[in-house]
Amino acid sequence: MSDSPQQSTEIDGAKFSQLIIQSQRQMRTLVLAMVPGCRDVDDILQESCAAMWKKIDSYDSQRPFANWSLAFVRMQTMAWLKRQGRDRLRMSGEAMDSIYQSVEESYEPSRDHRKVNALEDCLMLLNESEKSLLTSRYVHGESVGELAEKTSGRTSAALYKQFARLQSRLLRCIEGKLGEL
Repeated sequence: MSDSPQQSTEIDGAKFSQLIIQSQRQMRTLVLAMVPGCRDVDDILQESCAAMWKKIDSYDSQRPFANWSLAFVRMQTMAWLKRQGRDRLRMSGEAMDSIYQSVEESYEPSRDHRKVNALEDCLMLLNESEKSLLTSRYVHGESVGELAEKTSGRTSAALYKQFARLQSRLLRCIEGKLGEL
């Protein structure tokens, strides 16, 4: 038997598909956490799967597939944001890193899906105006100035503060839900 550092099991198309199906919910959750209300989730996931398949030889089957796949989803989501011209419209790097880590850590073999469920629950707690505001900003690419013009009585500075509060609230909500368990 060889002591080579190659993966112990070769991944064929059927096994790859099975692993993707098992990780699909987590991958979708990550995209929606990074880009709330994104309508191109399926396109981003398809691009992620294509990139994963091209690099399948680099996958170490002794490590969790979900964590490996989430790294690709994150890269493809960032690429999608850049293509959309929304690179400047993302959540802060710190907020995105925290969300990514919450989703990724939930797939360690010793953990359950508590963090993913908490993230999904927290996103669902946003009221319609908050969801609409986030969608306008992060999905449709409207600038804060444009949003300020559309909403009477709100300045750009007030909207920037509201976005910061929403990001902070999502992070606190996730932490609170995890503390309840």
